[in-house]
Amino acid sequence: MEPTSPNPSIFPFLRLPPEIRNQIYALLAPDLGCITPWIARIIKAKPLRYSFRKDDEKCGPSILRLNRQIYTEALPIWYGTTWYSLEVTKSGFKFLLADTGPYCTNIPLTIQAVKFLDVAINLLPLKELESCKSRKLLKPVISLAKFLARGDCAVRKLHLRLQASEEVMAMAKSGKGAVRKALTLNLKPLRRLRGVAEVEAGVEEFHDGGRNKKVEDLSKKVKMQYMAASRIFLDIFELEMTVPEDEERGVVMSKG
Repeated sequence: MEPTSPNPSIFPFLRLPPEIRNQIYALLAPDLGCITPWIARIIKAKPLRYSFRKDDEKCGPSILRLNRQIYTEALPIWYGTTWYSLEVTKSGFKFLLADTGPYCTNIPLTIQAVKFLDVAINLLPLKELESCKSRKLLKPVISLAKFLARGDCAVRKLHLRLQASEEVMAMAKSGKGAVRKALTLNLKPLRRLRGVAEVEAGVEEFHDGGRNKKVEDLSKKVKMQYMAASRIFLDIFELEMTVPEDEERGVVMSKG
């Protein structure tokens, strides 16, 4: 008579070959982009759907809580196979479906395993960037740049959605120089990054609800001028970040 298992109802999952375990993790992980409701309103997507999987099945995040070995094995598959979104404002960060409640002052540590990161940054107007509180207002962007340059950060592809309110876009009335200056100050921390495999940056019009009466009738011509001036700057910005300063280290901060 063969000896029986102490608890025959428990499946010996960790005895499966690693290849089989990885296939199971992949069936439980998201394979559709995971976006915040805030970003969804901008790109007209539907984040609160039944599933984040192409097969419409539910994801199984509870598997990440079973034990340390399963967590370590499943985490790169969970966060490394699809796009995740992060919202960055002067108030802090929001990741995934955190549509309500206060902003986080620190970047969620799980982002270190994300390979494809979609970041929405709310651009600040020039008057705030030139104020004595500018460093405090830019602290979330500074934190993001430092995080991306960490050795344990897996991000290889980065999409930047730069959200420009009408107050920000109105700077185009002062000429291309004002637009470039504001973008330079907004993105100064990120401009030191080197070695990102792929960067795509773009400006999108953002309505924050609290419209400024002085700029609420901003003409289409002014908006187009802003977009054109920002595109020239962002083309250079993308090239700067993808320069491979150190092939072995991946993403690093330049000394300049």
